[in-house]
Amino acid sequence: MVAKRKEHDNRSGALNEQTARTTLARIARDVEPICRRFNLRYAQLGASSDRSLYGFNRESGTIIRIRLHNLRTGELRKYSALVATMLHELCHCQYANHSRSFYDLLNDVTEYAKKLGIYQPSRKQ
Repeated sequence: MVAKRKEHDNRSGALNEQTARTTLARIARDVEPICRRFNLRYAQLGASSDRSLYGFNRESGTIIRIRLHNLRTGELRKYSALVATMLHELCHCQYANHSRSFYDLLNDVTEYAKKLGIYQPSRKQ
């Protein structure tokens, strides 16, 4: 019998380091064409342990952090939810607040991500 590799550490609810690295690398790769198309730049992407936020963007993209795990189960959040968070945080590279311009950009970015097949909210991933 083969043991299933743990995605998270049951003691802390945190994802294991390899799962976190792999997931963050996939997100970064998937949003590259979106960043190019909309001229959005960030310097660093990492995991967040903040329990009150899904993600945050510090200093207009110097640092973007995303909470990868579900607070209730400790398991990896759905990939579509992680992408949605990343798209939201990328839009903060252009607009610091949640203005109409921010939401217009977020809508455009999200539609483009759907067109590319990167963001598929109805699909279980």
